[in-house]
Amino acid sequence: WYYRRFPNANLKGSLIALGISIVILAAVLYGVVPGIITVGGWFELFFVNTLGMPFNTGEIIYIILLVACVIWAVYETQTQRHGQKIQNLAFLLSVGMLGIPFYGWGWSAFIIGIIVLAALWFVLGYTREKQPLISARVKMLMTANGRCNFTKEISAERMLSDIGEPVASFAAPALRACPPSMVAAGFKARGLRLRHMQDGRLFPASGKAADVVHVFGDLLRDESVPLLTNCPVTGIQQVKNGFIVATGGFTFWARNVLVATGGASFPKTGSVGDGQEFARRMGHRVEPLRAGLVGCETSDRAILAMSGARFECGASAALMVDGSEAFRAQGEVEIEPWGVSGAAVYNCTRFAARRNIAMFDLRL
Repeated sequence: WYYRRFPNANLKGSLIALGISIVILAAVLYGVVPGIITVGGWFELFFVNTLGMPFNTGEIIYIILLVACVIWAVYETQTQRHGQKIQNLAFLLSVGMLGIPFYGWGWSAFIIGIIVLAALWFVLGYTREKQPLISARVKMLMTANGRCNFTKEISAERMLSDIGEPVASFAAPALRACPPSMVAAGFKARGLRLRHMQDGRLFPASGKAADVVHVFGDLLRDESVPLLTNCPVTGIQQVKNGFIVATGGFTFWARNVLVATGGASFPKTGSVGDGQEFARRMGHRVEPLRAGLVGCETSDRAILAMSGARFECGASAALMVDGSEAFRAQGEVEIEPWGVSGAAVYNCTRFAARRNIAMFDLRL
């Protein structure tokens, strides 16, 4: 995979890939192989010695359940159609059926395995600031639940209308020069298959945001554009013929600088508000930060009882102000343990934020 993904492979990358391969091989040899033998043996002893069934009955049942659990775990963590608890449960069942946590022999192996699984369940379910500490599937990319809605099948003018002021006037020149249709055509030309949603949103057909990132990576590589990571920008200074960009370890000159740091809603991703400060120091007018593209909390037990459900086909949300519908958005609606989220809800809260609507009702 490494040599296919990185044509300009080097010694450091090759050594890292080799090290990861050794770790995976060791995990299979000393975790999966003995674990399958241990758990499979327990099934065989139970079905043959306890229930008196024919030889190999336990092994056959174990193999069927093992394959089913692994397929279920892959399905849940890849599609994320259900809540975090269902994903964690599927992941833990697959780990348990593979026998990885059952280290040793006899009752000691069983007790150790139960303790490890219980600890893993706690870690997977632990939340901080209403975000999972870790998830069963490591998510490097979080846009649209890891699927990446990169544009919509609408005109530039319609998108500017949906965005609303004060952002629309700032984004208008860029959107008119590169409308959504051009963005979609560019991704298709790079070999990305698209999935078209009813509300016009476009996703990679695979449902994986990583495929979109790979397209950008290939484009940067083909155009010989360097990409620097792990070097946060600490300041931007405008000079006569360009800009001086400072990082923690070095500075460099650039003719133009595009600040694309996001807001301040998710500090774990690096969005801490420094981009707004850079823009302010260079004389730009910066609008005060306010919540937008966020979910809504609720205490309605009827809604919370459906936690983990996702509605896509025909789903919509309406923003109600003083009893009248001010805005309606189509798209998926997701029921969370604390309230509702999803594209339809996010677009409604964005509409409210852009128009400074403080009091409103959300109708699903």
